[in-house]
Amino acid sequence: AEGSDDLLAAIDEADDAGVAVVVAGPSTTDDEIVPSPAVIVTAVDDQRRLAPYARGTGGGTAGLAAPGGDERAATVDGCDGDHAVRSDLPVPGGETDATGCLVGTSMAAPHVSGAIALLVATGLSPREAVERLVATATDLGAEGPDGRYGAGLIDIPAALEDD
Repeated sequence: AEGSDDLLAAIDEADDAGVAVVVAGPSTTDDEIVPSPAVIVTAVDDQRRLAPYARGTGGGTAGLAAPGGDERAATVDGCDGDHAVRSDLPVPGGETDATGCLVGTSMAAPHVSGAIALLVATGLSPREAVERLVATATDLGAEGPDGRYGAGLIDIPAALEDD
């Protein structure tokens, strides 16, 4: 796809510099799955099932799943927090921000980025943090890493305990 060579070069450059690159997994059949060394993040719903819009991780070596919500989040009252990720939303032209509920693989990816940051704060390198998240993930779907859930659902407490 157009621009994919530049994207892959940027990911490789970041990886060479010791930076963990976290990418929201595809949500449509037109989206491409970016290959390793990026961490591909797919989304699960509140039942730990692949969210209806998510296409998985593509089976990369560092694929992970995280909460991303599902379409049940939109209700007549605005937002069902059990089915979405509560997010800060900008207010156009305003000086204050609002909160709302969003869904998507782009809501799941920040969970993984935050988990990596927590692990880096304990003294791990970004690469070691990713490896720890992969090693401590809760396996979902087919046994072992797979193209739907990657290594599985991130388990931040388990990752932080694994010293």
